[in-house]
Amino acid sequence: MVARYVKTEFLDAPSIAIIGADAAGFVRAWRSSSLATTGIEPDGIGSVSDINALDYIIYESAYDLVTPDESSFIALSASIFGGCLKHLLGFDWCRVHLPSSSVLGVKHPYNELVIPLEATVASHLSGEPQYGNFAALFFNVLQSTHVWPLGSHFLEESTWSLSPGEYKLHWGFSVPESLSRKYLHLSAVDEAYAMREVGLLAYDWNGVPAWSEIEGRLAEIESDYVSIYGSDWRERLKIQSPQLFA
Repeated sequence: MVARYVKTEFLDAPSIAIIGADAAGFVRAWRSSSLATTGIEPDGIGSVSDINALDYIIYESAYDLVTPDESSFIALSASIFGGCLKHLLGFDWCRVHLPSSSVLGVKHPYNELVIPLEATVASHLSGEPQYGNFAALFFNVLQSTHVWPLGSHFLEESTWSLSPGEYKLHWGFSVPESLSRKYLHLSAVDEAYAMREVGLLAYDWNGVPAWSEIEGRLAEIESDYVSIYGSDWRERLKIQSPQLFA
């Protein structure tokens, strides 16, 4: 959903404070229940751990441990997931004015992508909920447009043609050439698959990414490609797009 098709306005401070209180309550409920033993540590600030926590609740049908009933989980998870879009992708909180009502949403200042949160979450979860639902929804949002600013996906952006030093100035590190080149080749074959299979590992780090984990994940995708496209997929890519190997 793009802004030119819908009216939005920035969310007021009291409403943002309520979202913050809901996120804090979610974390407290998690830590005071049996969920605290899962090894997942949501923080309510929009981290990968918050996404993992939401997915675990769905997988275990543990709604009653964090909300009074399943219907209220939709509202709560919309706020938590909205926080993840804000923290990880740079969205802003907003109020989305739909013909039927005014609802909580997020809007990206760069590409004007608008997400009415509760409706989007409810629609996504209306099938057969399985583990990874919110991770999948995150990448649905990310892949709904190619227009993103620097700072949205460090591995994807390591393949961009940028001015000298621009990447390191933003991220504070450089991606090893071997990993950037591997991702370039994998994404050239199937960008959506490569990005989804790298998954939340692209956001689950502090300081610098865990390069060995990234390398391992890319090796897994390469192995998948052998099964999907054949053992000569790289050679065929080199013939089709020799500039990627220059």
